[in-house]
Amino acid sequence: MSESTSNSRAQRLFKVKWVGYDEPTWEQLANLSCGGLLFDYLRNKKRESRLKMVQVADED
Repeated sequence: MSESTSNSRAQRLFKVKWVGYDEPTWEQLANLSCGGLLFDYLRNKKRESRLKMVQVADED
């Protein structure tokens, strides 16, 4: 899953790879019914971002 923000309308889109389909699609949050999975994805993404910040700070 990937995430993108459309600046023109300030909406979050998520790139979803559907089981049984070859091509992923960009979906609005309102079209997704996977609250728990999405929460976990966003939490992990935030954690990874913090880890990168700490690693960069350690290099200085």
